Amino acid sequence: MPFDVFTLHHLTRELSALLCGGKIVKITQPEADEIALFIHSVGENFKLTISCSPNLPRINFSRLKSQNPIVAPSFCMSLRKHISAGIITGISLFNNDRIVDINISAYGEMLDKTEYHLLAELMGRYSNIILADENYKITSCCKQIAFGECNRQILSGMHYEPPNTNGKISILDDKISDLKNFNFADIKSYANEKLMGFSTQTLNEIVYRSELDGQGKTNGEKFLNTLNFLLKAESAAPCFNDKDFFVFPYKSLPSNYVFSDDLSTAIESSLNSREKTLRMKERTKHLSSAVKNALSRTEKKIAAQEQKLLDCSKTELYKTYGDLLLINLYRKTSNIEGITVPNIYDNNSPIEIPLDNTKNLKQNSQEYYRKYAKLKRTRENVTSMLTENKTLAGYLKNLQREIADAETEAEIDDIKAEIAALGLHPAKSRMAVKQKTQSTPHKYYFNDTTILVGKNNIQNDKLTFGTAKKSDYWFHIKNYHGSHVIVMSSSPDVNTIKFAAELAAYFSEIKDNAKVIVDYTAIRNVKKNGALGLVTYTDYSSVTVMPNQHKEFLADL
Repeated sequence: MPFDVFTLHHLTRELSALLCGGKIVKITQPEADEIALFIHSVGENFKLTISCSPNLPRINFSRLKSQNPIVAPSFCMSLRKHISAGIITGISLFNNDRIVDINISAYGEMLDKTEYHLLAELMGRYSNIILADENYKITSCCKQIAFGECNRQILSGMHYEPPNTNGKISILDDKISDLKNFNFADIKSYANEKLMGFSTQTLNEIVYRSELDGQGKTNGEKFLNTLNFLLKAESAAPCFNDKDFFVFPYKSLPSNYVFSDDLSTAIESSLNSREKTLRMKERTKHLSSAVKNALSRTEKKIAAQEQKLLDCSKTELYKTYGDLLLINLYRKTSNIEGITVPNIYDNNSPIEIPLDNTKNLKQNSQEYYRKYAKLKRTRENVTSMLTENKTLAGYLKNLQREIADAETEAEIDDIKAEIAALGLHPAKSRMAVKQKTQSTPHKYYFNDTTILVGKNNIQNDKLTFGTAKKSDYWFHIKNYHGSHVIVMSSSPDVNTIKFAAELAAYFSEIKDNAKVIVDYTAIRNVKKNGALGLVTYTDYSSVTVMPNQHKEFLADL
């Protein structure tokens, strides 16, 4: 569910109980729109993640490690300067809206005590993280909003102004008590127009619970009593399902809920995989676009070259015309546009040959030989280019698969290197900072045997010609692009061969097929073939299998 005021009311209560009095010991900014505060409180260490991502803004405790940039962004440096070693004195909702206000007491460079407000605006694409002083004068912000970009400005030195509520009343506002005097024909329409702080799911749940008596209308007092009851701490029973997280199980949304110890854990369990997918998609968007455009251009070239080959279909016919005209030079002809002669290449059946009436038979024969020679050269050149472009198209399709399957920053760097080698993406300059970690292949353990699966062509090349021994076995999908699978054994048994073949089938461009053929051979029989990841191999065997990822055997490398 989205971070509405209802959810944030419960979450801030949870965060406040654990973090008030806690000390900020470390601040990082792993993403351009995300910060992490490491806090020591009540004898424990907490990692509080705040994200102002337009897709999944959030605030919650996180247990996952994140990779930080080597050079900290300016906003992170500002936070470190002002609130590092600060003490959290309170956590509440600013203006009873979707803005978490973390009050922090810190000492400045002159050892003067200063109060700060770290404001997390969790409002979809308008989300932001803002550091302000005790008077709400903006010190720094994650996203600057300049004049003219919005109906308010978020810039250093300006006074912080919350978003306009458009006259709506927050569900936490005292004025909402007036609802007890109303009866509504349609509480949902009224809430959308007059009230602030409901998500659609939460509103539906409160209406559902307040109408359990089966009445056609919603009584205002019942609605308010239901709301007030659900806002209480004792009503919370944090949980999540395969789609979302909830403060408590929603009766209006029957589901298989998984309960959590706290709301932060439910949020992390629900959002992390989705956030990871969205961030990887965002990071690879320009790569996907570059490969897609290159593939489109290549496919157009292939279509044009195939048409050109069709146009060359008369190559051998022109040679036949030339030969037959030479054989029939004894005939006396002039100013005719065609001649019929016996075709010695087809049982002397008659064939009509068009002629240029301004030339004699010998000259017409020479003209047909020239056309034949030209088309032959064209056909040879086009056939060569067509083969290269079809190979490139297959390589690009495999790159699309690699991009879709990428899981880490290091894997993206590998793909960038591949794409740069093709000239589709600018290569990193020599001054660029080296990546902190190296990408690693999938690693499996089966029948006491280690099996490695390359995630991209750089890993494929390294596994096959670097990691593996000459006696190890190599598996690959037949006649299609896919991962190199290495069985680190010189004599794998039948079950291991089948297992590795199923992996090779799954990590390929035809993993959705029901049955696929996989070739396998000893590494000594595999040779490089020009482009990265392309090989030739001999003395191989084949097996037909069903693609299978075998997650249960996947191990950390």
